Amino acid sequence: MSELVNVHEAKTHLSRLLERVRRGEEVVIGKGGRPVARLVPVEPPRRPRVPGSARGQFRRARNFDTLGAEVTVDDAYSRVFETAAKRALKAGSLIVAAPGVNVYSSFPMPERNARLSDTSMATPHVAGITALFAEANPKATAAELWTLLTQHARRLSPLSTDVGAGLVMAP
Repeated sequence: MSELVNVHEAKTHLSRLLERVRRGEEVVIGKGGRPVARLVPVEPPRRPRVPGSARGQFRRARNFDTLGAEVTVDDAYSRVFETAAKRALKAGSLIVAAPGVNVYSSFPMPERNARLSDTSMATPHVAGITALFAEANPKATAAELWTLLTQHARRLSPLSTDVGAGLVMAP
């Protein structure tokens, strides 16, 4: 727990208090014995993202477009949507399940939006969650991200041959 320092002491010894904060301590400044403010270390700025900095770290299978890395599942996550899933099952490549049935999505004019169902609706969920894992684990390799994605999936009642490791879940 952090130490409560009164305003007079904080003014008198500000340099010392800042040194303690620099070392990672938290200092609470109070008035009349009640906490008023907190001195905490400033987080260093994040490194800017550099487009293309991961080039060469990922490998795509030649038959990537026929594998289907995910299978779509309806909102109740109980009924497997079977379009591309059958191809994926034949290839033995089902990894995770993601919401992909009746997804409200952008659509060409004049409609502008529509409810769509297919792996093309589930793939953005998987890609987005993978990106969240990558952001939380900036030094993770592609294989480590794959492991995180599958280990954090919520198990579903259908067989793993039907839904892979389960429903993909954000970290």
